[in-house]
Amino acid sequence: MFLLSTLDFLITTYLPGRFMLVSRTWRELDVDQLREQLKTSTLCQPDKWPNDLEDRAAMYKTGLYVLLDRLIPSRVVT
Repeated sequence: MFLLSTLDFLITTYLPGRFMLVSRTWRELDVDQLREQLKTSTLCQPDKWPNDLEDRAAMYKTGLYVLLDRLIPSRVVT
């Protein structure tokens, strides 16, 4: 996998002559709604964070993707 941008596009598969990308429609993101959901998530509750740095980074990545999938689901673009 080759990461073009952390949250924009991810090349998931290369087939001869075409790429498959995972994308989100960022203009549809309601920032206020994201802010409210972040406030109630474990990402903003330090007492629930794992002690291990790698586990904490994984929790952050997973938590952020879960929130984004609720607000602006990803789609595959060929």
